[in-house]
Amino acid sequence: MNRSGVILFCAVVLIVMMLFASSASPAVVFGRVAFEDGEPAEGIDIIGLAFSSPLPSSAVTDSAGEYMIRFSLLPGMGDTFFVIGTAPEGFYHSPEFFREYMTSTDTLYGRDFELRPEGVPTMNLSVWTKDSLGAAFQGVQISVRLNEEGSTTLIDSTDYGGRVVFTLTREGDYIVTADREGFFSVPEAETVFVGAHVPIPSVRFTMHTDVFVSPYWLYVFASDSLGEPVESLFVEWEKEGESGRYPLWTDEDGFASANPPTEGVYYMRALHSNPELIVVPNWASLELSPEEPVDTAFFSVLADTTNIAERNLPMDYTISISPNPFNSGARISIEAEERLIVVEIFDILGRKIDELANFDTG
Repeated sequence: MNRSGVILFCAVVLIVMMLFASSASPAVVFGRVAFEDGEPAEGIDIIGLAFSSPLPSSAVTDSAGEYMIRFSLLPGMGDTFFVIGTAPEGFYHSPEFFREYMTSTDTLYGRDFELRPEGVPTMNLSVWTKDSLGAAFQGVQISVRLNEEGSTTLIDSTDYGGRVVFTLTREGDYIVTADREGFFSVPEAETVFVGAHVPIPSVRFTMHTDVFVSPYWLYVFASDSLGEPVESLFVEWEKEGESGRYPLWTDEDGFASANPPTEGVYYMRALHSNPELIVVPNWASLELSPEEPVDTAFFSVLADTTNIAERNLPMDYTISISPNPFNSGARISIEAEERLIVVEIFDILGRKIDELANFDTG
C-alpha cells in the first residue's frame, strides 16, 4: 500500500471511530472492593473486557472502595463483558471475575470484590438450583453474605449443571439468596453455617415462574330487595374495545370478582336463571385506573311483575287480613262474586311459597 493509501485508510478508521464514539451508548457497572473486615480498598484497578473487542475499559476505586466502569455499545446492541479485579501484594480477590451480558441500556450494581489474605485456609459453600420439574437450572444469580453488618456480598451465577461454589475464608452464618428475572425461589433465602471443621455445606433452591398478579379488580355484589345476598347470579364482563367476554357467578355471599390485566373501561351484564326474576340494573360500566384500581358493580334481583299473566280478576271483591301486621299467623277473609277462589303465597322475590286455597264457592 502506497503512502496515499495509508493516509486514506487511517482517515477512514478515524471517521468510523468518531462516528462510533458519537453514537455509542454506555453500559455501566457499579461495584465496590473491600477487605474481609469491610474496610474499603482504595486505588484498586478494575479492568473491563468486551468479548468482541480487544480494547479494555478501566476504572480505579475511590476512597470508599467504589468503582464505576463504562462499556461503549451502539444503541440496541449487546455484548458479553468481563469485569476483572486486581489485588495488592499478599492478597487475592474473590470472586475472580464477573461475566455479564449487557446491552446499551443496562446498568448493573453490586459487582463487589473482597480482598483476602493469601495463605489463609478457605472453605467452600455449594449452591444448587433446579426448576419446578427438578432439572438443573442455569444462570441464576446467587448472592452470599456473612450475617454481619458491613460484610461484603458475593455474587456469582449457576453453571449449566445448576451449581456454583463460593470460596470463603471466615466462619459464620451466611445468608444465601437466588434471583433470576421472571422467577422466584423456594426458599426465598437460606441461612447456613460455614466452618473449617464442618463438611462442605450446600444450599438448594427451586426456581418457579413468576405468576403475574394484576392490581386491577372488578367486584360484583348481588342482593335482593331485603339486602340478602343472591347466589348464582350470572355476570358477563368485557373490556371496552375488545371482543372477549368472560363469565362470573356470584357465590353464597352474593359476591364475585375478576382480575383483568390492564386498566380501562369494563362492561358487566347480569342475568338470573329464573325468568320470573329481573336484575336491576342489568348492566354496569366500571372504570379501572392506576389511581383507582378497584371498582364495584351492585345488582338487585327483584320479582318481574311484567311477566305475571293477566287474570280475570273479579270486579267486586273484598280481602282482609287480621291481624295486620301479623307474626306467626293470620286470618284471611275473601268475599267475591267469582265461584272459583285460589289463594297463593309468594315471597318478596316473586317465588311461589304455598297454595292456601283452591276451591269452588258454588
